[in-house]
Amino acid sequence: MSRPLLWWVGSTEALTLAVLLVNLATVHVGGLAAALGPVHGLLYLVGVVLVWSSRSRWSARLLVLVPAVGTLLALRVAPQPDRVVEDLS
Repeated sequence: MSRPLLWWVGSTEALTLAVLLVNLATVHVGGLAAALGPVHGLLYLVGVVLVWSSRSRWSARLLVLVPAVGTLLALRVAPQPDRVVEDLS
């Protein structure tokens, strides 16, 4: 699982939902909802597939099913790659 890709998918999914909700609460432009709705749904499915196809923990696999923010939640519980720490001594 590529962490930067998963972060991008989760962030974009949350952003599209925010735009859809603001549109619904304010001017309700039908064309905007028709364009962003399927994009939001596709990003949700991509996030689910990315997490379920990787060797993630079961907690991440269950969290990714939460609508709107599940991908970002799954990213938080996914193990981080080992970081190289230089010895400064």
